[in-house]
Amino acid sequence: MSTMPNIVAAIVTAVSGVTAIDKASTDEYLPPITTKDTALIIPAFGQQTRAGLTSFDVADFYETHRIRCELWVKHNGNNASLTQRTRAVAKAFISAIYAAPTLGGVVDSIGWFDGNGFDYAIDAEVADQLVTVGGVTFLPVTIMVTVTDFSPG
Repeated sequence: MSTMPNIVAAIVTAVSGVTAIDKASTDEYLPPITTKDTALIIPAFGQQTRAGLTSFDVADFYETHRIRCELWVKHNGNNASLTQRTRAVAKAFISAIYAAPTLGGVVDSIGWFDGNGFDYAIDAEVADQLVTVGGVTFLPVTIMVTVTDFSPG
């Protein structure tokens, strides 16, 4: 069973080909103002974990996680461009996650497991307002990536 630091590192690796993402951190909770386009931040905030047994043997269990990933898209002064870039990077991020359904073998599956079946949805929400950090304006996108890991038992 993978550790959370391994899982979030695998998410960063899975989306490393998304060219708009030029900075990524699993340790910070604010975007670096030096990003040229989009910063990926994976904070512990908002993370959810569910664990359950898969049999009567306590060694047989699963952990399923909803991991909050934030894309901070830098405003370049052009509102139309910001809207288009935000939608494009969110779509590219989600496509990259689905293209790596085990995150390179780190988890068993993308998806939220409820003990009976999987929900493979990845939820994305664009903030309803711009956010300024250190004098730099961003449009944040929150993407909840769901993964499941089964014990080897």
